[in-house]
Amino acid sequence: RAGLPVIASNVGGLAEVVKDNITGVLIDPNSVQALVDAINSLNLESLEKMGMLGKLRFSQCFTIQRVHDELLEIYYNL
Repeated sequence: RAGLPVIASNVGGLAEVVKDNITGVLIDPNSVQALVDAINSLNLESLEKMGMLGKLRFSQCFTIQRVHDELLEIYYNL
């Protein structure tokens, strides 16, 4: 939401939120080396692009209005 790229462990629902190498980088959980490698692989241009795409993804998928609308639709269909 803040327009910043993310480095996250590839666990739980994070892979649905963070698109690997698009809005951030997903790494193996509990791997210091994977974190180091991810940090070293990034440059300013890729960080800025990931941040911009992450902000766009948030506005398209995760706003409270969208969640509200989808929940309402589910309730109406019950």
